[in-house]
Amino acid sequence: EPNLQTALTLIIEQYNHCKLDYNISFHTTWLYCHDNNTEFRYCILAGKIIISRICFANRRSGCMTACFETLKQFASILGYSTIQIQSVLTYEMQQWCLKHNFIPDVFNMLIKDEQSRNVITGNYEYKIHKSERTKHHV
Repeated sequence: EPNLQTALTLIIEQYNHCKLDYNISFHTTWLYCHDNNTEFRYCILAGKIIISRICFANRRSGCMTACFETLKQFASILGYSTIQIQSVLTYEMQQWCLKHNFIPDVFNMLIKDEQSRNVITGNYEYKIHKSERTKHHV
């Protein structure tokens, strides 16, 4: 979906002060910046938007939340019911997922990070309710 790619590119460039390049392969779009280690990779497959890589130069700036709002809008318009974040590995990303009502997969694993915090690693899913699908317009 080229409009989704454009919208995410604008958001990520604005929040991370970089110029993104992109690579599209099959159903996967990889947005990346060589200058500051910023990247965002997602695919649209089987009625889901799947985010498989997130790395922002400027963390805790609202970039992921802005991307999520855009992803929700596109998912609702395209009729997708799920946004999945794959391979959550950090406490910070786990907290972001939980704050935004993502549910950890039943097969996720509980670990302790280097600061002895509990982290449920693995995939997290957000289900888009029918009421959300009708209120977004792109």
